[in-house]
Amino acid sequence: MTSINYSDSTPDVTFTYNRLGRQATVVDAVGTRTFAYNSALQLSTETFSGGILTRIITRGYSTSGVLGRYNNLQVGVSGDPDQDYDVDYYYDAKGRLGRIDGPGLPSYGAEYTFLTNSDMVEKTEFKSDASTVVASATRTFESTRDLLTAVENKYGATTLSKYEYVNDDLGRRTSVVQMGTAFTTDFHRDFTYNDRSELLTSKKYNNTTPGSTTNPITAQHFTFSFDPIGNRVDYTGEDPQVTTNYTNNNVNQYTSIDEESDPDWSITYDFDGNTTQDDEFDYSWDAENRLVTVVPRSPITGSLKSVFTYDYMGRRVRKQIYLYAGGQWNSTPTIDRKFIYDQWNLLVELNALSSDAVLEKYTWGLDLAGQRRMGVPPVGTSFIPGLHDAGGIGGLLSMRDVGTTTSLMYMYSTNGDVGQLVKVTDGSFGAKYQYYPYGGEIQAVGSYAATNPFRFSTKYWDGEHQAYYYGHRYHKPKLGRWLSRDPLSELGGINLYVHTANAPLSRFDPYGLEPPPPPDLPVTHDAYMQDCLTKGYSEQECEDAWNAEHDMYVKVCMNTWGWSQADCERAWKDHTDPPPPPPFDDGGNRIGPNDPPEEPPPDTQDGCNEAGLAQCIATADSNRDTCNDHTPVDHGCAGALVGIGTWTAGLFLATNPAGWVVIGGAAVCGGLGFLGGYGTTTPVNCHGNWVNDVDICYNDHCPGGDRSWYK
Repeated sequence: MTSINYSDSTPDVTFTYNRLGRQATVVDAVGTRTFAYNSALQLSTETFSGGILTRIITRGYSTSGVLGRYNNLQVGVSGDPDQDYDVDYYYDAKGRLGRIDGPGLPSYGAEYTFLTNSDMVEKTEFKSDASTVVASATRTFESTRDLLTAVENKYGATTLSKYEYVNDDLGRRTSVVQMGTAFTTDFHRDFTYNDRSELLTSKKYNNTTPGSTTNPITAQHFTFSFDPIGNRVDYTGEDPQVTTNYTNNNVNQYTSIDEESDPDWSITYDFDGNTTQDDEFDYSWDAENRLVTVVPRSPITGSLKSVFTYDYMGRRVRKQIYLYAGGQWNSTPTIDRKFIYDQWNLLVELNALSSDAVLEKYTWGLDLAGQRRMGVPPVGTSFIPGLHDAGGIGGLLSMRDVGTTTSLMYMYSTNGDVGQLVKVTDGSFGAKYQYYPYGGEIQAVGSYAATNPFRFSTKYWDGEHQAYYYGHRYHKPKLGRWLSRDPLSELGGINLYVHTANAPLSRFDPYGLEPPPPPDLPVTHDAYMQDCLTKGYSEQECEDAWNAEHDMYVKVCMNTWGWSQADCERAWKDHTDPPPPPPFDDGGNRIGPNDPPEEPPPDTQDGCNEAGLAQCIATADSNRDTCNDHTPVDHGCAGALVGIGTWTAGLFLATNPAGWVVIGGAAVCGGLGFLGGYGTTTPVNCHGNWVNDVDICYNDHCPGGDRSWYK
């Protein structure tokens, strides 16, 4: 695609490409951005010019150890590439992101500790040096499921906040006990659900015993009911308890709201399903169904109008706020902010009213997906797995307020909701938040409570029109749903407006693209086994093949749809969702329900490729133990696609007999790996289970955590 030309005022977009088909330039509402790549075809610089922004984003890669690993990100100008922003990434011996050093963090940065024999993050420590912990966040899990039972945030030895959870058999959170210095008194909330796992009640009690109803706080007792398609029928809450009734049309749009304490009001929509009017605001949208203006319906002196600008990816790159005074809107904005991103994670906010001076800087780490090691980097890109896979939710580590030179650390509950902002210098609270189930604020106190934009689900709060910006859509807590239809249309589910399937306590939506439930399974376990056995395979072989299908399904379900492991396991068990694309055999052929795996290759002993191990010893390390104890990343297994042949850049790829890929003479294990990152490799036979990801093999099937080389 070379251009997008809109018939309305939406800014046009044009693209140019280099000889390898990569984007060379993009011209959009920001201006012209020019992309440059290094000799390994990795994105090195992104230069903005000729528009509303003049900056350069620079990405750095390791030149020693594991070559080409993404290790630095800067924002600046020509001659001073880190003028505005500089963050460094460090990796542990297993190739996992281990430490981050960036704006707003203590001098040594933030360091991750992983659960034993797992890639799940157990602890995040904010450190002033290698051995001095300033603050920490510790996660505790169930012994047999990857469900969180507690998150404890500390400054030094003082518990600032602790959230203790009880989960039911379906993995739903039924209660949370909240304690620590962030709260006036310790308390708990109980939750109930319907048979579709939609949240029905959330009730607070000033005691720490889940299920106990002593000392009720009725002002924070919330009750919901829904129709079979997920539309809210009524809601009861507040103090005094007030019931609100909802009326929807045939396309699941709320058309009228009946509040006991206020006059009824209606909501209108355009033909694309975008909200154009509610009780407070008029909304207008561009040709891509992106919100561009929000104007109060009945402005008074001091009212604020919002105007938004987006780039070619749909990211909001500018936010302008206009003041109503003297009976009219001012012609110049009172607030004018520009935004610079790494993918969808906001790095820097600039003040357009002061020559684009930097206002705030943000440092991001592993989000909810990365904390469970679900991240997979896109092919050929330079992104760290786990930084973007959950849309940054729960991954924002710190903020640097440039004007006051204040550094603050973000502390969370389990679902990525910001609970507290804590000052690095003394551990005092910059902000404290508590939320209604769908993101409305019960409490927002502290000097940064109003100015800090990242709150519920780590999303950007627009206080001017009371909505969260998720990237592709805006979420209105007052309605508990989106202001526009799902860009995925029915692929995101039959109700295009529902938020997190009405399960906001356990599910999250990375970008406002409601994760769709996968289609139905093609067969049941019994049918699969029967078909497999009739083809002459043993019961154990068939069971192993089915288990491999299960392992891959759960991983894809968690990574693609953002579901918890418990939700994915339940979906598999109930046979309401599909298996993932079947694993492949060594020849690249799919192994489906009607095609059980062949016998392992002769050189594969119990799933471990001795020839590959020998190649590792010969080319990467000096002994067998070292090769066994390291992941492919530590031996340059960043990978590239097999069978491409000769690239324009002159790289020649071929597979040698040991099953390795040779790129310009350097041995790289695997096959379908990722250039510049750790990702999915060719399928492996792991102790009889054919799987399509070495992560599964390493973590789930190798006795004693043995990390051997696999073909």
